[in-house]
Amino acid sequence: MSKLLIADSNEAYLNSASERLRGEGHTVDTCASPTDVPGYVLKGEYDMLLIDFDLPKLNVGDLLALLRNIPTFRQTRVVLLSEADDSERRATAQTYECEFLIKGNESEALTAVVRHSFASRPPGLPS
Repeated sequence: MSKLLIADSNEAYLNSASERLRGEGHTVDTCASPTDVPGYVLKGEYDMLLIDFDLPKLNVGDLLALLRNIPTFRQTRVVLLSEADDSERRATAQTYECEFLIKGNESEALTAVVRHSFASRPPGLPS
């Protein structure tokens, strides 16, 4: 199906989310270290990135601003994950045309947002 990267410092979340998405037929890589996220993104050819806003020492907006200038990244869909629902985070997601998912009781929501992203819009970030 699709190749996904989940970046989150919460190992329990990484395990449950990756298991859920593998069950849907996706190939899933996981990254728990915020300092490793850019390397994973640049080395892997992912169809989708699921990145936690709360990764320590990682500014998600800066990462997306940098990556949107890389031609191969423009075909990558992004879902921004968050423990909190606030307007600033939603604005970042909107700026980079990313899906936004509040973590919590999300087992069904996670697969739904992944399906929706692949089905509803062309891939990639705005140039």
